[in-house]
Amino acid sequence: MSREGPPLLALCPGEPAGIGPDISVAAAVREYPARIACFADPEVLQARARALGLDIELITFSNACDVPPHRPGVLAIVPVRRRGEVIPGVLDPVNATYVLECLDRAIAGCLDGDIAGIVTGPAHKGV
Repeated sequence: MSREGPPLLALCPGEPAGIGPDISVAAAVREYPARIACFADPEVLQARARALGLDIELITFSNACDVPPHRPGVLAIVPVRRRGEVIPGVLDPVNATYVLECLDRAIAGCLDGDIAGIVTGPAHKGV
């Protein structure tokens, strides 16, 4: 691992119109003995946090290795730009490349030895 401390885990919410972003922001309020880097569009996560009434802080990092140990109420984001509009419950095939980019960047971190593991939300295979 590139940085001392607890293991670095990648969180990829999956389909932006699905439940993955909801789970990701809801999970941010809990305590974990790890560093968690969420590969996602911050605007999608912020909108979901607002919709769920969650008061969490989103902090962006250009490099997952710079993410500090997780603190409840804070979600560290490695920004990946969605490709189209996100409406919860409405699939948009244009965002399929966004989902794949989130996964590809997390996988690259694992292959480089920087990320210890990946947690994913549901990815709609038909899209």
